[in-house]
Amino acid sequence: MGFNQYVAEEALVKCGRHCCLCHKFCGTKIELHHIKSKNEGGDDSLENCIPLCFDCHAEVKAYNTSHPKGKMYTEEELSRHRDRWFEKINKGEELFQDESYARLDKEVFVKITNLLDTTMKDLIKEFDFGGSFEIDKLRPLSRFVNISDNPELEFLDPDLESAKKNLYLKVNEFLDCISSYTFSDKGLRDDLRGIPKDWDQDKYNTARNKLNKASDELWKQYFVFIRSCRIRLMDITT
Repeated sequence: MGFNQYVAEEALVKCGRHCCLCHKFCGTKIELHHIKSKNEGGDDSLENCIPLCFDCHAEVKAYNTSHPKGKMYTEEELSRHRDRWFEKINKGEELFQDESYARLDKEVFVKITNLLDTTMKDLIKEFDFGGSFEIDKLRPLSRFVNISDNPELEFLDPDLESAKKNLYLKVNEFLDCISSYTFSDKGLRDDLRGIPKDWDQDKYNTARNKLNKASDELWKQYFVFIRSCRIRLMDITT
């Protein structure tokens, strides 16, 4: 037996169908995890339930105590992550009606767009990554990844925090592609990166297509992020 319909609906409403660990909006791609497993005496109560996206659910379940690597999620930690996110969703609308809270979220929005906007518009939006580019132009993306979990970049509104998290995931995916398929061109300038010119045509085309697809998806997610923030914050004066 799993969670009954009442528990499942309560958990999904309380989390807003967001993952309680990464805060990504999941829609139908969400699972309900037993914080204390059934084989260890856990029950099917709401208190023992945490909604997770597919990736986080797999990570939580995959930890091997016989061959420990990294730090596993404890039952207490999962409960605290769940309770904190439930509370954030519950207070979201109430907080947002207070202009002082909305003003703080607008400050977060401005910080993020000031950091990313030039890179997004000058490089990510239209550049063909089959060519060489200056690696320094991607520094703002790495900076965003490194500081996105800092409290000063956390939105109080859960929908905006989720939009930021989705943007973070796409930035990470794009940077992973950059790391996998581009290298410094020592024959020209050390600050230039690109797909190696000595790769065969099929390998080159595969790399180019993956890079351009990742950049297109990143731009689309940035557009969604900007639109979400403007809808929520457009009536807040500076």
